[in-house]
Amino acid sequence: MKITPPNNRPISTLDKADQHKKAPTASKQSTAEVSVTLSDKARQMARLHDASADIDSQKVQKIQKAIESGQLTINPEAIADGLLQSARNLLD
Repeated sequence: MKITPPNNRPISTLDKADQHKKAPTASKQSTAEVSVTLSDKARQMARLHDASADIDSQKVQKIQKAIESGQLTINPEAIADGLLQSARNLLD
């Protein structure tokens, strides 16, 4: 099945005048101020996106030392509970 524009002409055969049309440009720049208020969800998403809040370097160092010494214990129940809580928070 061949898909063509609504006028049933292949795109390459459009009139040359159509190919050179430009969108109108604004002659004056707007100086109006705009105020935007973010919802609670948008603020939460912005905080989640903030890279500086993503990593607790002290905790990372503690985990690295535990791995290196062979003393790291993994609690799958705590991991599952944390994942479920994160999902609940995103859905709220």
